[in-house]
Amino acid sequence: MKITELKMKNFRGFEDKTIEFSEGFNVLVGDNGKGKTAILEGLTIGMATYFKEMEGDDFRIPLPKDVFHSSKKVGYILIPTKQFPTEIHCNLKFNATAISTGIKLRQSSTLGKMWDKKPNFVISPDGILAPSKELYIAVAQGEEKPLPILCYYGVERFQSNKSSNVSEHISRFNGYRDCLNRVTDHRDFLNWYKKVLLLGVALGYEQEVKNSVQHTISTVIPECKIIGLDENAEDLQATLNVNGAEQLLPFKLLSDGYRNMLAMVADIAYRCAVLNPQLGEKAPLETHGMVLIDEVDLHLHPKWQRSVVGDLKKAFPNIQFVVTTHSPFILQSAEGIANVINLDTDISGTIEGRSLEDVAEDHLGVENVYWSIRRKNMFEAAKKYYAVLEEAKDADPDELDRLKQELDELSQPYTGNVAFAAFLESKRIAAGLGETENK
Repeated sequence: MKITELKMKNFRGFEDKTIEFSEGFNVLVGDNGKGKTAILEGLTIGMATYFKEMEGDDFRIPLPKDVFHSSKKVGYILIPTKQFPTEIHCNLKFNATAISTGIKLRQSSTLGKMWDKKPNFVISPDGILAPSKELYIAVAQGEEKPLPILCYYGVERFQSNKSSNVSEHISRFNGYRDCLNRVTDHRDFLNWYKKVLLLGVALGYEQEVKNSVQHTISTVIPECKIIGLDENAEDLQATLNVNGAEQLLPFKLLSDGYRNMLAMVADIAYRCAVLNPQLGEKAPLETHGMVLIDEVDLHLHPKWQRSVVGDLKKAFPNIQFVVTTHSPFILQSAEGIANVINLDTDISGTIEGRSLEDVAEDHLGVENVYWSIRRKNMFEAAKKYYAVLEEAKDADPDELDRLKQELDELSQPYTGNVAFAAFLESKRIAAGLGETENK
């Protein structure tokens, strides 16, 4: 299951928006407030109809807070007005079949009620309900049909106090529990890992599980040489290669970057294994589906940011990813392997042979990337300083006093830069405006 197109109407900050996705890796980029997270939320709602007939679902619908607001000015007051209906439609591929599906919520016709609690589903005749129900029945009856993975990881994705929701009931559909709630916790993976290892010892496939998990994690986190259980089997521990030396660390002592990435990658691998146990240790490599990650660069050092896109693609080659980022390192690393969707400009697609500075300027809208903010401010101050000097040539005495004060204010922040301050003052003296006061 992979989404090729998302259409949103009156959803979040979008009055009417259509976005196309590649079937591989997609990177959403844009300034704050442009709707990157809203697009991920829209995708989760668009996928929700898949779960309508499923056990262990994480079904989602648009909420009142998701409705687009327009504004109308009445006198001096700006009044927000909710716009209905709110619609999410997706074009997707399900088992190589093109499907259109969606959901619509409308304003209740009941006087005084702003919201109809029961959503009005808009499903095309060849929509996803029928094939997903057929798949559910087939898997429930023991057929070894592949199940797609669907996951969403928000910016608050790692919460160590999240209650574990691992079911005692053994079912392949357990791989869908809490899959779209934006928050994960390594304990779900931990409980599953312990249970599978105990069964594996008895049934002879313990090493297969270990190999699968270890290979997936080390693909994304090369420094992680071994992942296992502590001596009391109460938590995870990892052997990391740090500065050429191996260190055995409990999960709680790992840095935020390692913990977040380890928890997320382990969660994806765990869900692949639960959804498709018939694939054995190849489950992460052969499982299809869709994973959404908000701010994929969260807590990652720039060196790691440059490799994480390729590493995730390598670890889960058949999964469609849609991620957001503000990092030029992520965008530069997407060259040739990911589709970039820019919400600020029309420059989208792949990034070919661009320097980090070009990426920051052209794709992230950062001006003068070679300069620090202070240097940029100095440049702007110097330009204005020269403009004031020119203005002073024809000024009367009262105006000259005002302009001298303005020159003092412009040069004051840079008195610590002796060369720059001296340069400005020499120009001032040459213009006949005297020396800077309060030096």
